[in-house]
Amino acid sequence: MLSYSFTVQAEENFLHISNYFATENPALATRFIDAVETSCEMIVEHPEIERTVDFIHQQSIRRLRIKGFQRYVLFYRLSEQKIEVIRMCHGSGDLPALFQV
Repeated sequence: MLSYSFTVQAEENFLHISNYFATENPALATRFIDAVETSCEMIVEHPEIERTVDFIHQQSIRRLRIKGFQRYVLFYRLSEQKIEVIRMCHGSGDLPALFQV
């Protein structure tokens, strides 16, 4: 069975968003943390649930909106051994700019 991990950047994104929610509403932060975990588990169970992202020309990156937090997106890539979450962000930003080299 596949597992998942976060890159350093994805971990920083996750902590930033969680901390933001915690300052506004601690219960909301808890719901967000649970939603991210649920979303990652769903990807592990169905890794090809989403298509690759057209604007990213790097190693077949896919994105999934976080359930219950539809404005937030996590980006991930598949390997034979695991799912690697590489970014997490609000979906209204300049998403292609996040992946420019």
